[in-house]
Amino acid sequence: MKYRISNGFIWIALLWIGVFLTSCDPESVIPDTDTPDTSNNNTDGVEEDSDYIWDTNSETLISFDGNNVNINGNGAITSDAKVTINTPGNYRLKGSWTNGQLKVKTEGVVRMIFDNVNITNGSGAPIYVSDAEKVVVILESDSKNSLVESFSGTIDSDSITACFYSKSYLSFAGTGSLDVQTQFKDGIVSKDGLVIKNGRFSISSEDDGIIGKDYLKIYNGNFEMNTGGDAFASTSESSQDKGYIQILDGTYTVTCNGDGFSAETNLTIEGGEFNVISGGGSSKTSSNSAKAFKGKSSITVSNGTIQANSADDGFHSNGSVTIQSGALQLSCATTGIQAANMITIQEGTLNISKSKEGMEAKFIAINGGNISIFSSDDSINATHGSRTESNDGSTIDINGGILTLNAYNGDPLDSNGSIEMNGGTVIIHGPVKSPEVPIDYNGTFNISKGKIIATGPSLQMAQGLSQSSAQNSIIVKFSSSNTANTLFHIQDANGNDIVTFRPLRSFALAVFSSELLTQGQNYTIYTGGSASGNEINGLFLDNNYVPGLSRKQFTVQSKVTTISI
Repeated sequence: MKYRISNGFIWIALLWIGVFLTSCDPESVIPDTDTPDTSNNNTDGVEEDSDYIWDTNSETLISFDGNNVNINGNGAITSDAKVTINTPGNYRLKGSWTNGQLKVKTEGVVRMIFDNVNITNGSGAPIYVSDAEKVVVILESDSKNSLVESFSGTIDSDSITACFYSKSYLSFAGTGSLDVQTQFKDGIVSKDGLVIKNGRFSISSEDDGIIGKDYLKIYNGNFEMNTGGDAFASTSESSQDKGYIQILDGTYTVTCNGDGFSAETNLTIEGGEFNVISGGGSSKTSSNSAKAFKGKSSITVSNGTIQANSADDGFHSNGSVTIQSGALQLSCATTGIQAANMITIQEGTLNISKSKEGMEAKFIAINGGNISIFSSDDSINATHGSRTESNDGSTIDINGGILTLNAYNGDPLDSNGSIEMNGGTVIIHGPVKSPEVPIDYNGTFNISKGKIIATGPSLQMAQGLSQSSAQNSIIVKFSSSNTANTLFHIQDANGNDIVTFRPLRSFALAVFSSELLTQGQNYTIYTGGSASGNEINGLFLDNNYVPGLSRKQFTVQSKVTTISI
């Protein structure tokens, strides 16, 4: 069922019931986690409030001491280093078991309370759920629990591929900790859905860390992952309602050789703190998929703090990537954000400090935010996937925000189709040498509002903005190159500063557009001099400029005015 935490009456009633039951104590209640409505996802009818409330007087105690097992209560049997839970109910696990397996095989709901339990198995999975309606694991407050699998042989006939392996729906709750170590394959696997309400998880696995085949939903928790494969995954391909990952909050420290988060359909991040190193980081190259975040159908980030260092893409989708808010820092060996169809940036902070290409998709929309991209090739590339000199219909739409593009050997702003700018500020530091250019498009570049300043190394293949624009622009061509960090400045006839810019590289070309350029008015271009005040990636906002060399006066004559110096 969906949680309606925002309903004040129900929330207060649940808190009152929790206090009452605790004082009367036959029942234990795990506090709920604040959640939004998730009606579009497929946990309805599986996860229920009652999963986390149980009668402590009904518990069966299973205690371990070395190779010895003691069962106090009903519903479980032991034989040949194996404990089998064959009846629905509540089971409290305590103590250390040096070599055994706990198996769940029953109909109905099984609730296991991990209360400082440690299980090691040298020949298979410490916990195996072969059948149940659902299994709920409670990590008792302040408890430290561990599961260790040291088996190094081949998979058995039942294909049990994880240290904690469940064929049924599985959920975790509570504030205790669980340490999972496996030398064989995966850490925690549910072949159904997997829900984590809370807890502290430390997982070291030869292959994948945590898999919810049908879906993986995490409300909160603290996760330290060290995996040979993917850290978090949902793998079902049966429908768009499955194969998704939904993260609401939590802290994630991930080192993996595969993908950090891999969803067969949709990956949704609504909050949390993430530090992901995939494939050894951006200084490495990986022959397998080593993306930090992958959602084959879509990726949506609505909030959170994300640091990703990947030997592959930072974000990758065969569909769309949407960043609604948050703070993202990416360092990637390949592409920062790659989508087959569309990338949308609404708000937030995005810093791609290393990439081959910063963003690539057919359609890219920048609606707000503070975005900075450094790339060895194109910083932003709108393309249908093949190199072409004709208009392939790709688009870049810039409607707001501050966008800084810095391409070393590529085109900072590149569309195989057209570019539209209706607001915002674009700062472009062009490449080191031609034939790469600061702005490259096959269709048109129309601007109606906003500010853009771009510099480039040569006049070869140079493009400015389009004559069909609503706002005026200029393209300045220098007969000789200006050295790196030489200020480029424009003043109007009254001495008012229009723009002051410090390019990171030598430049022979400058492109500028602003609402301050008025047709019929006179302006003067300066180079050199000095400037002080608030500077954002080379663009001075306060325009406290001390003049250098006056290079040329010009008059804005049309929508695009070309000035040769």
